[in-house]
Amino acid sequence: MSWFSASPPSQRWAFAISALVAATTVPVHAQKAPRPVHVEDPDAPTVMTANSMNGRPEREINLDKNVVIERGKTTKMTADTACYKQVEDQFDAEGHIKMWRFGDYYTGDVLKLNMETGKGFLLNPTYRFEVGGGQGKAERVDFINPDEATVIDGTYSTCEGPNPDWYLKSSTLNLDTGRDVGTGSKTIIYFKDVPILGTPGISFSLSGARRSGWLAPTPGFASKNGFELLMPYYVNIAPNRDLTLFPRYIQRRGIQLGATGRYMGETDAGCTRVKRRSSSCLTTSKPRPTAT
Repeated sequence: MSWFSASPPSQRWAFAISALVAATTVPVHAQKAPRPVHVEDPDAPTVMTANSMNGRPEREINLDKNVVIERGKTTKMTADTACYKQVEDQFDAEGHIKMWRFGDYYTGDVLKLNMETGKGFLLNPTYRFEVGGGQGKAERVDFINPDEATVIDGTYSTCEGPNPDWYLKSSTLNLDTGRDVGTGSKTIIYFKDVPILGTPGISFSLSGARRSGWLAPTPGFASKNGFELLMPYYVNIAPNRDLTLFPRYIQRRGIQLGATGRYMGETDAGCTRVKRRSSSCLTTSKPRPTAT
């Protein structure tokens, strides 16, 4: 039927400092990739099919079993049951939901979506974005508008497959494809399901576009130097020029500063590296003499 309408103490200190650094990250500039325009065509036809349909003319259409709903070329969804409220231009759907919207893909259990405003929510969702390949799962996704969504108690990763090597988990994750920015609060970064970094706030590019800001801190420990912490900062000067600063703290040697500048011209390219340590003194603890 159809209708057409835990580590050693020194390493723990390193991880703690890493979290503080990540918490202060505020991207200031980005070279954005072209973004698709998420605009619903108000004149696009809506096509609905299901095993059975009933409802009230010009008000409500109830669809049951093998539901398929399509709106122009931008939206398609399937579900076990659905209800289309014509006055509000809203779909309520339940059971084995799959939705393709503006190239992005979602699955979930319960969906409410207003087609005119783009507002709604999806319970127990998984999602994958067309641009950037970001994916994840969550307790709930709230759709703010066609470009923006808030993920509640969810994950995000750009790794392929259902079990990514690395991912971040946030209590609240705002994903704005229009501005190409993802921001998370109370975030923990995992690698192989092991938490490696925690931060109260984080910001990143959804498309993978270059942007100025802190890169992933690298903690380390050696018996000679003690614990070390490298905190690189990337400066996106222009599409063909960038600069990476490498401040490194070495417990027994002090602060080391380094920088790498790169450029690319029409006929040539180059790279310049500099490095300087504030003190080359190696401090060690001497054993106390014992009485004989």
